[in-house]
Amino acid sequence: MLCGIAAKTEISEDRPIYNWTMPSVVEEVLNSPAWRRRARKGLGAFFIFTGITHFWVPKMFMSIMPKWVPYPEAAVFLSGAGELAGGLGLFSQKTRKLSAMELILLLVLVFPANIQMLLWAKKFPVPVWVLWARLPFQPLLIWLLWWSSVESEQK
Repeated sequence: MLCGIAAKTEISEDRPIYNWTMPSVVEEVLNSPAWRRRARKGLGAFFIFTGITHFWVPKMFMSIMPKWVPYPEAAVFLSGAGELAGGLGLFSQKTRKLSAMELILLLVLVFPANIQMLLWAKKFPVPVWVLWARLPFQPLLIWLLWWSSVESEQK
């Protein structure tokens, strides 16, 4: 093994010099029902918390709402309710797949607010690099929801 990622193979015209493989630890985590369960519980707690904050400090969420969104206050409360319900649903085997799909859709729908926050960066007491750094977390959350809830149901 070379750095736990590539194993040397025989050199021939139709075979690459290195056979790229996933490190066994990563493979074990990705295939582990226990790690999927831990991820689901962590995501559930995260979305319950963020859902509650939509009702607790709605002005903060209103401040990042793009101007083109109709009924912004209703959108904040609906997205908070969606996060709360989805987070709770991840804890039940009967509802986790539907909840994960709902949260994935919600993450796609609220992504413009994250971009808007970056565009209006001067309004917020957060370094601009933090606003840039948070953008890739949306796709990561989508993948984690799919991997921990939807994909596990298909196996």
